Amino acid sequence: MVRESNSSGAVSQAQDGDRVLRYPDGSINFDAYRAAARRARQAAIASSIEGAASFARDAVWWLTGRSGSSAAKQQTHHIR
Repeated sequence: MVRESNSSGAVSQAQDGDRVLRYPDGSINFDAYRAAARRARQAAIASSIEGAASFARDAVWWLTGRSGSSAAKQQTHHIR
């Protein structure tokens, strides 16, 4: 078993590829897991919002014929 400390003072123990974040006293650092989950959740929400905004922008551009790409302009020209 290997114990490694990181900059936040938490200690991780690695055994058979499994890593557990622990405090120096050996107790599990649940706060680190909560923080990681919060960051992952916020990143997923931001990605979903960016994807929805991109979809909406592309839909509006397609409906109005104001797409930024020349290929889309050519397609719009053929559709009309």
